[in-house]
This record gives sequence, C-alpha cells and structure tokens, in this order.
Amino acid sequence: MENGERSCSIDLLIELSCILHVSTDYLLMGSEPSKEEVKNDLLSIISDLSTIAKKI
Repeated sequence: MENGERSCSIDLLIELSCILHVSTDYLLMGSEPSKEEVKNDLLSIISDLSTIAKKI
C-alpha cells in the first residue's frame, strides 16, 4: 500500500482510522477538512433534506 501498488479495503481503512484515532480523510488525503467546510457541507445537506421533505 505504501508504494501505491495495492489498495486496502474500506473495512481496513476504517479499522486503521479507529486504531490511530484519526479520520479516514486524514489517512487518505493527509489532512482533515476545516470546521468551516464541514459546517457548510452540513448546512447544504440540511437545506437539501428540507426541500425533499416539503415535496413529500
């Protein structure tokens, strides 16, 4: 995996993140999203869900 010749399963990725106490984003990208990015993403999802709920 270190040489980029193999990849790992999603289960292994999750297990590694739990063992190392880091996010999967950190393992995959080397950094974590900022709190502002997470906040904006969540607000966008909430807005989308509200729109869907109104249509139901």
